[in-house]
Amino acid sequence: MTQKKTFLVNIDRCIGCYACEIACKDENDLTPDIRRVMIRIVEAGNLNRIYVPEFSLESVDISGCTLCPQLQIEGRRPACVNNCLTNALGFGDLDKMRKQSEKIPGFKYEKEQKKGITIYISKKPLDAFLTHA
Repeated sequence: MTQKKTFLVNIDRCIGCYACEIACKDENDLTPDIRRVMIRIVEAGNLNRIYVPEFSLESVDISGCTLCPQLQIEGRRPACVNNCLTNALGFGDLDKMRKQSEKIPGFKYEKEQKKGITIYISKKPLDAFLTHA
């Protein structure tokens, strides 16, 4: 049985550089209005910001993440993960990503969508910034 593909997002490592968004657009030749991955900025008070990469894994039209099958065929990860400057993103089968997430201390939250799962991790409680995820 094939496992659902899973993104692992270490929110504490994301600096909001948008390299994931740019890599996705470049790899998939997307127009500026289409965002298959996007960085959501959450204000945490005292000018602190938390950056939350979110993947469009629910949509099956052009705006939906395809998981970059053209790269997976070559044994590579999706463009967003390959180009993450801080290694905040991981990608693989669910069991592998769960095992990786266990090595990272913090709160964990799994979001399941049609085309995949996203595991979010942060040392801060996730409720505050995942309520809209």
